[in-house]
Amino acid sequence: AFYYILVPLNAMVTFCQQYFKSGTPLEVAVCHCVLQAVAVSFIITMREEAQKKHYHNRLDSERGRIDSMREKLWAEAQRATFRGMLDTVFDASCICNHEGRILSSTPQLDAFLLAA
Repeated sequence: AFYYILVPLNAMVTFCQQYFKSGTPLEVAVCHCVLQAVAVSFIITMREEAQKKHYHNRLDSERGRIDSMREKLWAEAQRATFRGMLDTVFDASCICNHEGRILSSTPQLDAFLLAA
């Protein structure tokens, strides 16, 4: 917001310095001031856009992290529910991977397999 005051003020100081102090022709001094004001405005605009983009990228990243955490907690809750259901419905059960290897088993199955 203060750029709206800073850029014209800077242009006026540059104009006064070139025209009155250095004796630069009026057209050249005005041209320098306009070019400087445009360049400063462009740099300020680019910086503000970069800051906005960085803020939105961080916000999107944080939202993604929260969504991922929410999905993980949901999957863990479903697994615990499924595990609780298996523990109450079956006396002895296990969960196997796609190769048929036992990943986890109930205490009843452990006792059964160890007794055999």
